[in-house]
Amino acid sequence: MSRPAPTSESAWMLTASGRQLNLLDPDPAAISITDIAHGLAHLCRFGGQCRRFYCVAQHAFSVSCACDEHDALWGLLHDATEAYLGDVIQPLKHTSLLASYRRIETRLQVAIAEAFALPLALPASVLAADALVLAQEMRDLMRHCPSTLRQLADQSRPWPLEPVDPDTAREWFLRRFEELTSRRSAA
Repeated sequence: MSRPAPTSESAWMLTASGRQLNLLDPDPAAISITDIAHGLAHLCRFGGQCRRFYCVAQHAFSVSCACDEHDALWGLLHDATEAYLGDVIQPLKHTSLLASYRRIETRLQVAIAEAFALPLALPASVLAADALVLAQEMRDLMRHCPSTLRQLADQSRPWPLEPVDPDTAREWFLRRFEELTSRRSAA
């Protein structure tokens, strides 16, 4: 995935830290880990349709812990675009109606990858960990879970997932980020 060409349009947002970010032509220098952590900690998974509030920051933390260690930073940031764009549920996001949205999301994901010196392609271990964590979340947080996902969740994590409050999830997310980036700079 290469950096998409800039657009002449703009759609600015003000972040929690006070930064301005053009969502249509994002500058990697305007991307902040504290804004990402804050946004994801206040965003509920499954369009808010789960039994209890469960934030995207906790999901990202779990994916980061479940993927290959050398991909863990990408695991933590794999949904970072949602901190700025919100969480559009997968069945809708992948329809032809949201093709423009997906282009905006791709531009933002490229800026995030550049901001944190990550490869542009999402690693396979992150995709696998995301699917595994999704199965666990469906089993423990939704009223209905397909039997194939339940079996996968039961095999990988027989104990139930326990949602935490947004402040705790934000703290876990930022602590994990510090742990991963300090290891990276020490290497």
